[in-house]
Amino acid sequence: GGGQGLQGFEQFYALYYGVGIALFRHIPYSGTRQMLYHYAKSLLEAGQTAGQSLPFVAVAGLAVTAGAIGQLVANPTDVLKVRMQSDGKKVNLGESPEYHGLSDATARVWREEGMQGMFVGSVPNMVRAMFMNLGDIAIYDTAKAYAMPWAGAGLGAAVFASAVCGFATAVLASPSEVARNRMMNNGPTSPTPLYDNLGDCVVKTYKEGGIPAFFQGIVPFYMRNGPWHLAFWLTFESLSSYLDATIPHV
Repeated sequence: GGGQGLQGFEQFYALYYGVGIALFRHIPYSGTRQMLYHYAKSLLEAGQTAGQSLPFVAVAGLAVTAGAIGQLVANPTDVLKVRMQSDGKKVNLGESPEYHGLSDATARVWREEGMQGMFVGSVPNMVRAMFMNLGDIAIYDTAKAYAMPWAGAGLGAAVFASAVCGFATAVLASPSEVARNRMMNNGPTSPTPLYDNLGDCVVKTYKEGGIPAFFQGIVPFYMRNGPWHLAFWLTFESLSSYLDATIPHV
């Protein structure tokens, strides 16, 4: 009984392996992308006729650009997150992890792989971020504007827009998510290299399973991101409303 309980705890703990770096990653990533997007959007809206909204093409362009820049800034934290989560799978299978915690992973990646290791997978990461933010920011803003006439400007519109952008993000970003994870785990600088570059990764992935291979894990991807989008946007909207009321110029 005690052994089974300990094993169950270890399996549960493995689900949260690397959660610290996953949370920390959003400081440079979400901070950069949201700041750039909303600042640039406010500049464009200032030149619009009163009551006129920006066209979707402009909103999408701002979202993908902000997402790409934010991801480039945060790429080292993404590398560490993927490595730690890969170790979590090993722990869950009863295997020894590659790294002994986040500090060991950071030191070893820098020492053994250098700057290239910290920015491995940055291209597929940025492509993924562009699709992610097309779904996350641009489609969220569009869905919210669509919902406001019948759901109001409060919770109802935000919940509807969060659900729509969560689904859109999962569909748009899944192929680049697969390529990103494979490059970070098995790229040319990793301990177990399987792919020479992004093109090699895409070709080999396609040969392994065709188009469906690029949508492997789309259901858990949505189950992971759907609640995150809801929590993020409701928190963001609440904080924005509070700051607008407290500090009118924000």
